[in-house]
Amino acid sequence: MEDTEMTFSDFSGTANVGDKIKAYHFAPSPDREDSYLIGHVIKKGRCESGYDAYTVQVVENVFGGKSKPVMEYEISFVPYACWDDGFYFEYCDVERVTKVD
Repeated sequence: MEDTEMTFSDFSGTANVGDKIKAYHFAPSPDREDSYLIGHVIKKGRCESGYDAYTVQVVENVFGGKSKPVMEYEISFVPYACWDDGFYFEYCDVERVTKVD
């Protein structure tokens, strides 16, 4: 079995409270439509699930390229950091978490 090099990505400095972010649920891939959320950062730091993340009030949630209904106070946790197996960096030309207007 071939060893896969893992790469650590840290997005903790991408946004601040009050900013709007876009965060991918899965790495974009040419064989499927994108899945991501867009929302306002309402908190930074340790989330109620016990890891460091952006706490985001979701304004748009897209799965498989289709926008899904969002509840009025839908909250999601976007981890600051993740480990990637190299696929993301080799095949994707967008960041997992970005600040948007």
